[in-house]
Amino acid sequence: MKKLSSTDLEMSRSIKEHSVRIMAVIKLYVDNIQHLDRIEPNIEALGQSHFERGIKSEYLDVLGPVFAHTIRPLLVKRELWSLNLEEVWLAVFKNISELMKRGYPKDKRKTSKFLK
Repeated sequence: MKKLSSTDLEMSRSIKEHSVRIMAVIKLYVDNIQHLDRIEPNIEALGQSHFERGIKSEYLDVLGPVFAHTIRPLLVKRELWSLNLEEVWLAVFKNISELMKRGYPKDKRKTSKFLK
């Protein structure tokens, strides 16, 4: 087994923590799917904090496709994945990214060139 450097370990921990936060936002969104107006300010504020940390709005667009690409093989093996399910996940992530972009200044709201 390869020994990880302290930098690698920190990056791994940071990615795991961010993944947990992303899933918390997904849960918030799904739990409030019938009343998104209640959580829109929270998600917009999350977008603003991402802008303030220098995260380009285009990066928000690729989160859904990356999620689907990562989880698809695991769920296909268990026969729990379908194109319809993938479309739903992509729509959820797209809606969240669009809400987050509202927290960015209008001139900084860009779409990923990979999704055009």
